[in-house]
Amino acid sequence: MDLWNSIKEGFIPMIGKTVRDVTVPPLIVGDSAFPLRSWLLKPYTNAVLTPQQHYFNYRLSRACMVTEAAYGQLKGREMPSQGSLICLLMKVVERGTGTN
Repeated sequence: MDLWNSIKEGFIPMIGKTVRDVTVPPLIVGDSAFPLRSWLLKPYTNAVLTPQQHYFNYRLSRACMVTEAAYGQLKGREMPSQGSLICLLMKVVERGTGTN
């Protein structure tokens, strides 16, 4: 089974962080090319964004850049062009297998 199907079937570890009495599950940062899922954060793509949507997209973009930079540093080279989702999935797999 490939990684995408594994994640769709619940491969993501059941861990979370409690913030103000709400447990936030692990989320994956992706871009607009991916389908909307409950565990996938992707930017708004409306032609006209509200200020809140614009701010969300900005913060999501920053999260993607941080993730890509961290992955690039871990691998000791520039970030591959496969995108943010792949590098975050690699981190999930590495943590799940204890190879980080």
